[in-house]
Amino acid sequence: MTLQGPKTHELFAKARQYIPHGVNSNFRYWGDDDTLIIERGQGAYVWDADGKRYIDYRLAFGPIILGHADPRVTQRVQQAIEKGTLFAWTTPLEIQVAERICRMTGVEKVRLTNTGTEATFHALRIARAYTGREKFIKFEGQYHGMIDYFMFGTASSSEKHLGPRDDPRTEPMSLGIPQGIGDYVLNLPFNDFEILEETMAKHGEEIAAIFVEPILGNAAGILPKPGFLEKIRELCDKYGAVLVFDEVKTGFRIANGGAQEYFGIRADLVTYAKSLGNGFPIAAIGGR
Repeated sequence: MTLQGPKTHELFAKARQYIPHGVNSNFRYWGDDDTLIIERGQGAYVWDADGKRYIDYRLAFGPIILGHADPRVTQRVQQAIEKGTLFAWTTPLEIQVAERICRMTGVEKVRLTNTGTEATFHALRIARAYTGREKFIKFEGQYHGMIDYFMFGTASSSEKHLGPRDDPRTEPMSLGIPQGIGDYVLNLPFNDFEILEETMAKHGEEIAAIFVEPILGNAAGILPKPGFLEKIRELCDKYGAVLVFDEVKTGFRIANGGAQEYFGIRADLVTYAKSLGNGFPIAAIGGR
């Protein structure tokens, strides 16, 4: 049995002629018979090209926090773009958004970007510039965007490539990533206090930043063990590394102030996206 009706099947066949696998993200590919073509969404529902309605539990992988085509959002966006879409100057709306993010999250300054990947990449560069160091730590299974530096040990990586837990490997999860980039990445098991402390004792003076999703997101939702985020904060302070909370998923979702508010831990830099725009391209870096 296939999920595709005749119109969906026809459109998907056409998509495959011009787009690899017929999708613009491999996560959207469900096989040749079950990959959908979605025509519209409203609230919690989407409709495929044949008019079949689905409950959208994925919500575009997270951004659609208010539901599809929320009329309040749509109306405000329409009003804004009637005044123009892009300027080489700051606009009043940018100031309002930055002020609100600061007020809600407690960060001191905000720089806006277009995507979560841009935000995390900028955060890495800022951390390196601030510390004068180049290496950083991330945790297995966590996803920080589609740039080479972060594409090691993600939730899509093969388990056999991760190595033993007490001696994790830093293996790229895709072809096309220069092996040398892995020299800057220390990929550690999430929620492992001992390995984190041992790694910082050995490499702490070389570490520019520790990147962490406060809740590991691409493997359902794995909470930090009690005290784990506090331990990361403690070690960053001890060794002069920058603590970066990647709140692209948790920001404005688990609390108004995100994971910083929910867990009571202050990061040095925080990245936001997804629910920030309810599907429109906007992201942010916040910090002190």
